[in-house]
Amino acid sequence: MTVSDRQKDLLSAVAEVFPSTGHRFCLRHIMNNINRLGCSLTVNERRLICSMARSDCESDLKFFTNEMKKKKADAVVYLESINLKRCVKYKFQEEFKIATYDEITSNLSEQANNWMGTELRSVKPLHVFHLYFLKLSEILSEKRQVAASMIIKRGITRLVDVLEDKLKELTEASKKCKFIPCMEGGYSVQYLGPVLPSGYEHPQRFADLPTQ
Repeated sequence: MTVSDRQKDLLSAVAEVFPSTGHRFCLRHIMNNINRLGCSLTVNERRLICSMARSDCESDLKFFTNEMKKKKADAVVYLESINLKRCVKYKFQEEFKIATYDEITSNLSEQANNWMGTELRSVKPLHVFHLYFLKLSEILSEKRQVAASMIIKRGITRLVDVLEDKLKELTEASKKCKFIPCMEGGYSVQYLGPVLPSGYEHPQRFADLPTQ
């Protein structure tokens, strides 16, 4: 899968060089374009647009789109002018038959570019992988050292409050789901608990439980 902005030359190049690869549009660039049109997005509105992009089915997309229309109708007009097969998860998967890995922006490649700069652009492909994983190892090592120092200084022996609360929330939510085996290692899952929008019914979704 390729994720990028919508530069015309880039669109035609990806279609020519990688014709069978799903090309997804970077949502961060799209939201920046909306801001440039004079339709300034708040943090919550940006999150709502991200929810639209992550929609697993048509009913999800309609719900988030209607919520967005209540806040910024002009933004929805702009979003609907874009090929949604390149933006929305379930439409992308129907069109290209490949996973999205929950990637809706090109932030990873932008980050790699910031990490390694011109070095990344002037080396052979295998050397790029070497530089990338070398930098990744350095960052992980730094984070481990920071975490170890926090444990020593603060005596932390459990998850931070935010993560612990999220874990409890997910654990409770899983108790309100119906699981139906449908293939080896896979289940069809439907949430049966209370929902915020009145009358909304969660669709069944496929889950690879051993992995997730």
